[in-house]
Amino acid sequence: MQHLLLSCFTLVISFTLLLTPAHSAGNSSLENIVKSGKNLAMYWPDFSDYRSHAEELYANNNFKPLWFKNGKPTKEAGDVIRILSHADSKGLNAVDYDSELLTKSLKNGVSENTGQVDVALTVAVMRYLSDLRVGRVDFKSLSNDFDIPDKRIHLAAFVQKLTTSSHVKQQLDSVEPQLPQYRVLPKALARYRKLAQDPKLSEKLSDSKTIHPGEAFTQTNLLAYKLHKLGDLKKMPSPGESYSGEVVKGVKKFQQRHGIDQDGVLGKGTFRQLNTPIKKRVDQIILAMERFRWFPNDFGQNPVIVNLPEFRARAYRKVGEQKYQLKLEMNVVVGKAYPRNQTPVFNKRMNHLVLAPYWNVPTSITKGELIPKLDKDPSYLQKKHYEIVDGEGNTHSYNSNSKSALLNGKLRIRQKPGDHNSLGLVKFMFPNKYSVYMHGTPAQSLFAKSKRDYSHGCIRLEDPLAMAQYITALDGQGDTWTKERLKKTMESGKATTVKLNADIQVFVLYTTVVVHQDGKIFFYDDIYGHDKKLASALAGGYPYPWVK
Repeated sequence: MQHLLLSCFTLVISFTLLLTPAHSAGNSSLENIVKSGKNLAMYWPDFSDYRSHAEELYANNNFKPLWFKNGKPTKEAGDVIRILSHADSKGLNAVDYDSELLTKSLKNGVSENTGQVDVALTVAVMRYLSDLRVGRVDFKSLSNDFDIPDKRIHLAAFVQKLTTSSHVKQQLDSVEPQLPQYRVLPKALARYRKLAQDPKLSEKLSDSKTIHPGEAFTQTNLLAYKLHKLGDLKKMPSPGESYSGEVVKGVKKFQQRHGIDQDGVLGKGTFRQLNTPIKKRVDQIILAMERFRWFPNDFGQNPVIVNLPEFRARAYRKVGEQKYQLKLEMNVVVGKAYPRNQTPVFNKRMNHLVLAPYWNVPTSITKGELIPKLDKDPSYLQKKHYEIVDGEGNTHSYNSNSKSALLNGKLRIRQKPGDHNSLGLVKFMFPNKYSVYMHGTPAQSLFAKSKRDYSHGCIRLEDPLAMAQYITALDGQGDTWTKERLKKTMESGKATTVKLNADIQVFVLYTTVVVHQDGKIFFYDDIYGHDKKLASALAGGYPYPWVK
């Protein structure tokens, strides 16, 4: 249906171009079109959000055509239109940039309506530049809170250069994210679009029964075919119905790439991922590309990146122009999928860490969890090493008066430092309005699980000592804070603050697609439904929910 509607719109706009009267070709017509912010020669005719940019550009050129000379399109016009026609390779929609209509217009001759076509091409390339640079959707409207410099470019000046450029492609490519994590995604997109054309990959594997290695499975050949095409099995084995050998190894690789326990067992979760349509993977890659356009052009010198759907944290060191070296990585536990417990998506600078920290219990947890337990058993306070304190640090026993003070915020509960502490032995602070930070945890068993959304919102680290050692060394305090001293101080039971001077940016990101340096593509579940919301926002087409 969408393709049918698109064809109808294309016909309507084509007739509009053909029937436009000759007197509209003059400069006054072009100027009127620009100042009106509407052009019926475009699939999305209302360009009021780009009107000021277009008016600035054309005013600087006395409202003369930019892409035509003596009534004929310039070489630069043809170069730009060819690039717009391949916008899909960037995870965008070519129809948004009128590439098909512009191609037909230039091919058929447009001497009668150069003004309309000239403005259509100008607006198309402005839309393309903006979408490629900062994304189609306002990231803040989708619960993302990145604190980054304004990435928008001076559209009028940029397009002016394009009209006389001999390097159109290089200039347009330069506005894309240059992060290495983004640059591999277009290739992944092309690969999975090709895979989506293979009808055999859309055949379903039966999930009615759990299959263990060594057992018979009538669809082993289809399973092997899928694994081979997806890159998890190097070569097809001899036909058979025994689920064993290299096919099991291939399943384990597949499980690793999809955030599943690598046990080789064909259970509900593994079958679900194997039966996921390739088109869904294509969509995931497109959404990942959109998200990378929201990020800064540079992650800084020493970024620590947490990807929530992956349940993974990585610390990098910048070693060259857009080149990052992985220095440390580990599993993490993140916020539960419930809306009030989800870990937010944001970035902030880490400025200190606390060894042997107290845990200041959030008011919501105090009211919703601890007070009901204390009402049943007041000794719960001592059993779990909690204490009730006022603003001066004085302790109070639990009774009706202190309960009332806890409820109105005059008193608070904190947990004493130690192995029992919910924050573990260290917390890493990057102050933010969400009161979210990274910390250790006594619940180490959770890191063995493949799906690790168990916290109230903060990020629990699998190896906090390794992170503390890395961060202090990075800050130039490695000789002072040796591994041994860090460990001793953590276990001392005395809270100790270590201030940091290095520029360490923590990015808490959300992407369900990760391409590793070896080219392997990993897919993860949309644990918070952010992909679903973004896909819905993009589905409507122009005007996207974004104020340019």
